Amino acid sequence: ERERERMVGGRTSRRLVVFGFLLLLVAVDEGANIARPGCPDKCGDVSIPYPFGTEKGCYFDEGFHLDCKTTFTPARPFQGNLEVLNISLVSGQLRALNLIASNCDGGTKVETQFNLNKSPFNFSGTRNKFTALGCDTEAFIVGSGGVSYTSGCISFCTSSQGMENGTCSGDGCCQTPIHSWMRTFKITINILYNHDYSWELNRCSYAFVAEEGQYEFRVPDLYDKEFGQRRMPVVLDWSIGSQTCAEVENSPGYECRSGNSRCVKAPRGVGYLCNCTEGYQGNPYLQDPDGCQDINECHLPEKYPCDGWCRNRKGSYKCLSRGLLLGIGLGIGLFFLLLGSFFALWWLHRRKLRQVKQQLFERNGGEHVKQHLSAYGGGTFRVYPIEELERATNKFNADSIIDGVSQATVYKGSLDNRALAIKRFNHFDDKRSEEFVKEMITVSQINHKNVVRLLGCCLEVSLPMLVFEFIPGGNLDQFLHGGLGRVPISLDTRLSIAADVAEALTYLHSYASTPIFHGDIKSANILLEENHVAKITDFTASRLAAKDRAQVATIVQGTCGYLDPVYIRTCQLTEKSDVYSFGVVLVELLTRKVPIQFEGPGEQRSLVSQFTSSAGQNRLRLMLDAEIVTQGDMERLRKVAELACDCVKMNQEERPTMKDVMMALTTVRNVPRAPAGSRLT
Repeated sequence: ERERERMVGGRTSRRLVVFGFLLLLVAVDEGANIARPGCPDKCGDVSIPYPFGTEKGCYFDEGFHLDCKTTFTPARPFQGNLEVLNISLVSGQLRALNLIASNCDGGTKVETQFNLNKSPFNFSGTRNKFTALGCDTEAFIVGSGGVSYTSGCISFCTSSQGMENGTCSGDGCCQTPIHSWMRTFKITINILYNHDYSWELNRCSYAFVAEEGQYEFRVPDLYDKEFGQRRMPVVLDWSIGSQTCAEVENSPGYECRSGNSRCVKAPRGVGYLCNCTEGYQGNPYLQDPDGCQDINECHLPEKYPCDGWCRNRKGSYKCLSRGLLLGIGLGIGLFFLLLGSFFALWWLHRRKLRQVKQQLFERNGGEHVKQHLSAYGGGTFRVYPIEELERATNKFNADSIIDGVSQATVYKGSLDNRALAIKRFNHFDDKRSEEFVKEMITVSQINHKNVVRLLGCCLEVSLPMLVFEFIPGGNLDQFLHGGLGRVPISLDTRLSIAADVAEALTYLHSYASTPIFHGDIKSANILLEENHVAKITDFTASRLAAKDRAQVATIVQGTCGYLDPVYIRTCQLTEKSDVYSFGVVLVELLTRKVPIQFEGPGEQRSLVSQFTSSAGQNRLRLMLDAEIVTQGDMERLRKVAELACDCVKMNQEERPTMKDVMMALTTVRNVPRAPAGSRLT
């Protein structure tokens, strides 16, 4: 070891050992796996990363083959006659020990020739300098790196006075840069005056190429007889091949094997290097998982400082400072405080809303509905929450309105792919809530093909809502009077509609579990399926029949032109009141005229008055719709007209029951058609 220390020499030797050790640590830090699998990754104390190697099959090509000499203890790697100190994959450089040229004989002497033409190396022009030492010295370096290159410097001194340690500016020592990419060179040393002026001070001249900063001039080096035995560190640039990154990427010979590697331009200007991408370390020339691996920056606080919370990420890391963490903590605390306050207010609002809904539900008779459903079951009837109906009608959008009258507005909605008609009352008598619920429950139990099915209700709102099945064909009023566009209507169709309505009313009056008086039969309350099957709806004015088969109303409800005059006078709603209203609808079907005309003298404004008067004066033909008159069914028309006149008689006792009406219509519909050309007076 003392012999090695003597050869390297003094402070230069100590700096070389320390610097080499640091670079060795850097090389080791570049990744645990640096050599090919199964290949040695060290020669003595020096790491040997691929593409370099010391054994066959362990290096890229012969230019990267290093000779590991085991005659030394520990073993030492050599590239030619240069002892390798360190290899850097990142910068593409190799550090080695270089010989010193000397001339102690006088005259001109050529020493130290290097030739790297057949290798992947050249001497680094940025990391090395040419240095000459002596008091009678002229030193030249002649090299080539594709072009010829010559440089040199002159050093004089006659005494040690005026010379400074650490200064190499021509007084005992001189330095000059070398050409970049130099691959071959030789050093020539001339003794200018045969040391005649400096024999006592300096008898030898020296020259060498060394890494910049690794030699520091000391005056005693001029008369150190063993200075020429030292070796100086020199830096060699290396690269892979001769192609650029653009030329070699995606080609079979591309040596950047790791998935986290990238191609970079080589410092020597020829070929390329491979580096790990940012945030990764290791050997980019090896295939994964032996190649570039993620750096856990949080485990290297000296290199990646983080004053706070550190979290490793693939290829990077995240650092949150203590101040930021404190700010985030305060922010999160404030957020949760606001969130808690919001949820508290939301909960209080929801609680108040539930209380209001419950109060409205109870006020509108909801408890009676619950009791009934609990005791008897509801079948298809259910109580809808307001949210479902809002969703079904897009929050009761005006575009969803299909009918609107003074008492209620009807919306079309859809729930679970089922079309609904939702009736929203415009006003409601709280005093009738119990009676309303009883009637609603009774109507909900009606299951007849000619009655619109009541599916449910919503009672948790200020004005109750009813949910019905949706009938797509519009109502009879629109069908007769052109609300849907005037279309031809045969007598058979009109009689079929009348029979459907009569059958529905017969069921309500005679066969329902509790007889029901509708109270508002009119063409607008008769809905039509697409095949003209009629269904009655709107039981707003309806009443459940009492034991005496009559109901006294505090307020007469119904529609002008359809209301029974006896009901108006006595306020007693009976089944014969529905018979009268049905008679008006029957007249409307025969004449295709509205029940009330708002122009003309008093009696002429009422369709019923005109019709019965014409029938009594044998002028019925003038009242009937010309379309059915021309069809020639005169016998059936006469019988239907007579039935209509019976229904609208002023004396209730003389009116038929709806069961009688239904049977009469059935008989009329079965009467054979009269021969064409028969006349009706």
